[in-house]
This record gives sequence, structure tokens and C-alpha cells, in this order.
Amino acid sequence: MKLNLIPTSAVRTGGSKFAWVIMAIMIAASTYAAINMNRQAATVLNKSKTDVAENQGPSDNVNNLVGEGDKIMSQASGPMLNTQLVQAMQAHCRVYPDFYDDLFKYLPGYFRITAASVTPNDGNTCTLTMTGTVGSLHEYTDLVLALMRIKGAQQVTRSGYQLTFSFVQPLSADTQHTWKTLPGQARQTDDPIQRLDSRIGSAHSTDFVGVGTFGTPGLPRTRGAMPSETLLTVGVVLTRNLMTPNPRATLAGAGAAFASAPAAAGAAVAPAAPAAPAATGLRGRGAGRAGAARGGAPKGPNADQEGQG
Repeated sequence: MKLNLIPTSAVRTGGSKFAWVIMAIMIAASTYAAINMNRQAATVLNKSKTDVAENQGPSDNVNNLVGEGDKIMSQASGPMLNTQLVQAMQAHCRVYPDFYDDLFKYLPGYFRITAASVTPNDGNTCTLTMTGTVGSLHEYTDLVLALMRIKGAQQVTRSGYQLTFSFVQPLSADTQHTWKTLPGQARQTDDPIQRLDSRIGSAHSTDFVGVGTFGTPGLPRTRGAMPSETLLTVGVVLTRNLMTPNPRATLAGAGAAFASAPAAAGAAVAPAAPAAPAATGLRGRGAGRAGAARGGAPKGPNADQEGQG
């Protein structure tokens, strides 16, 4: 059997001495680390100050060049805006001719155009208005299907067609027979004398009558509808951007920008829709042969297929 004769207080006193030694070591290590870190931070700071001093001159030169560049750009913004506006207007000179060239590929030969014009509605759509002639009700109905083939066509409207073929009039109390009549012709009865008088009254000369200015010399030679044709007005709404640059709005916006902030001059201005050029006396593809066959229109530089676009 062993006895512990060492007092408890003696054991505690020895442990506290060891803790004091450890604490002294940690304080010394921390002090050394702090001094070392302070020395390194001072070294980095001095090096950074040296770099700033060395690069201050080139930085000032760059700032001076930037300021001079901003001044030059501010002075040149007016001529640059004018140059960009001229370039935009020159590029737009081909928009309407290209539009008409692309349009004529979709026009059927039986639709003989006398005039065509297109007007921008906004930045996405435009309205094409054409006047021309067709020779039958079948061509009148097929015209809508043909025009819907135009690239970007949304809607087709038409008006002006008049019936030119005879129809059978309904029966009445004084007419028990089905007589054929033409639109605008007097109603036929069973009385033969009345029918004879009606035919005598509707008789007309069969020589040259000059309908639609066909056979009439002189320029311009825009031909109207022949006796067997009807003049139509057709409208087509297209998905097409035909807006042109607006010089007045662009230059006015540039002047306001110069007055407030010259460096911001030349901001883009929304274009407006000017009066659209019109094409007159034009034909669709293949309409030259059809028109010549019906009206005998001459070919050449003064023929119907020529016009201004």
C-alpha cells in the first residue's frame, strides 16, 4: 500500500509555473511575428510609393492625351454627324428601287399596273397602293392570292371592280322569260318592240373610240382600262422597314446636344417617314405580253412597262 504524502497545494504550484513559462514563450513569439509583419508592410508600402512616383509622369501624359482627344472629338462631332447622315441617306437611295424590283417578281401577268406607290407606316410596316386593270372576275379573285405571295404581306384590300359580263335577269309579272342583260342596261321585257328599241338605243360606233388613251399619240403614255377591263385600286400592308433618315430632326438633335454637352453630340435620332417615291406606268413580270395582246401597246423606251420609281 502506497501513501501520497505530497500536499495538494504543492502540485498546483508546479503546474502554474509551467503555464507562466508557456505564456512568456507565446508573448515573445507574437512580438517577433508582429515586428516582422510590420517590417514587411513598411517594405511593401515604400515600394508602392516608389512605383507611384515613377508612374506619375506617364499617367499625367495619358490624362493629357485623353483630354486632347475628347476636345478633338467634340470639335469633330459635327462633321462626323454630317458624314454619317450623308452615308445613311446614300445607302437609303437603293431602298425604294430594290423594293419595286422585288415587288414585280410577284405580280401576275394579267394585272396591268398603271401606278404604284408605297408609304411607310412605322419602323416595321408599310402600305403599298397600286392601281391596275384586270380582265375578268376570275382574275379579280386570283389577284389576292397572287399578292399574298409578296414577302412580308399581311393584308390585301381591293376595290373598284365592276361586272362587265351579262347576267340573267329575274322573272317578273311582265317578263316570263329569262333575258340576258349587261350591267347598267335597261330591263328587258317580253315585248319584242321594246327589246328592239333597247338594242337600237344601245348601239354605238365600232370604229376607234380611244378608250383608255390607247392609240392616242403623245407622252406620257399611261394607259387606262380597255373596254373589256376594269380599273382596280389594291392596297397591301407589308412587314418592311422603309423609313428614311430625317436630316432636320437629326441636325436639330445635334444642335441641342452641342448646347448641353458637346461630347455627347451625334446621338441617334429616330427617323421619320418622308413622302415616298411613286412608280407609274409599270407592269408586272409577263404583263408586257398580256397587255400588248389586249391593247396593242408598243414596246420600247416609251412603252407602258417603263415608269419612274
